[in-house]
Amino acid sequence: MQNLKPGKINLEIKKCGPYRFIGKSVLARGHVARGTSELFQSNWHHNSWVFDELDKLSDYASDEPYNAALMTWELYNGEQGQLTTYTIGRFMKPDTPVPDEMDFYDLPEIDVAKCFALSHADIPYEGATFGDYFGHTHIDKWWDAIGEYENGKYEQVLSTYSAEVYPETPNENQYIFGYYIGCEEK
Repeated sequence: MQNLKPGKINLEIKKCGPYRFIGKSVLARGHVARGTSELFQSNWHHNSWVFDELDKLSDYASDEPYNAALMTWELYNGEQGQLTTYTIGRFMKPDTPVPDEMDFYDLPEIDVAKCFALSHADIPYEGATFGDYFGHTHIDKWWDAIGEYENGKYEQVLSTYSAEVYPETPNENQYIFGYYIGCEEK
């Protein structure tokens, strides 16, 4: 994540895990369905207690210190990917005890594409959109970058998981957005 420049994708693929992702989940139809983004955002706004509880488990912190949202896809009417589980929390060590009223996923060791982008400029958060901050650095381009990494050696595997990752930011009006995508060698 070093040397981030606005509008440029910083990507690396490496083995990650195993982890126990612990947090609080919501389940909704399709990630891009109407109202789904708002439901996911409300999970962040109404569950700050999740991170307070995870802070108490510092002995179990993994090498992934960031607050994150893990996304997995469930079967619905027999079709994969029709339901998205969106869990805010953190990647913890595999043996981490799960606090009461929290959800968890045990994640195996897999190759993960770690994509980071720095926002273009200082833009006040109120009313801003992902496009305002990151312009053409869109998630689709990140998937393209995975296909080009090491001469096309990898491809995304959404049946594993992906995660939005939120590192500390350089200042209050500039943001770093991370996206982790499960992948495998072709």
